Amino acid sequence: DAASAVLDDPDDVVESLVSKSLVVAEALSDTTRYRLLDTTRFYAAEKLLEGGQYPSVMARLAEYLSELFELSEQDLYSASTEDWPEDFAQHVASLRLALDWAFEPGGDAMMGVRLTVAALPLFFRLSLLDECLVSVTKAIAYLDAHPDLDERRRMKLYTALGWPQMRSTEVPEKGVDAWTAALRIAER
Repeated sequence: DAASAVLDDPDDVVESLVSKSLVVAEALSDTTRYRLLDTTRFYAAEKLLEGGQYPSVMARLAEYLSELFELSEQDLYSASTEDWPEDFAQHVASLRLALDWAFEPGGDAMMGVRLTVAALPLFFRLSLLDECLVSVTKAIAYLDAHPDLDERRRMKLYTALGWPQMRSTEVPEKGVDAWTAALRIAER
């Protein structure tokens, strides 16, 4: 039975999925990375939705990514892209999925705030500014609707909102407004 096989030896189950071309194994220098094919991922998501497990799985994914990015913040800011201890870019698809879930009705908007702040270095390092601004705007809207909930993260979000807009010649006043809001929060 497949369920008991998972409990007995997960490695055998993963290898079985690889041999059936449901999972892709990518050999790296010191490890093997596994990823689901799109069709497998869509099927699994459908099954999670049907079984009512999608929210809990997405919450665990968001928690994992938040912890990963928070623990690696200095690496994301300081190391060259080639020297990152992990290939952080591999997490972009999961990040998008987790943020979509967090900010949709029934999601966990506070987790979306935490994940957005944790992913700021990744967004900037990979030049995903449009995606960053969408998530930052959603996170700010949530925190602005819940005053004093998490002022440290709100300040980081306003700073993130102001940085690319200060460089833009299109709407410089929005950048100034964002920096002003960040300064007010910092002064408090």
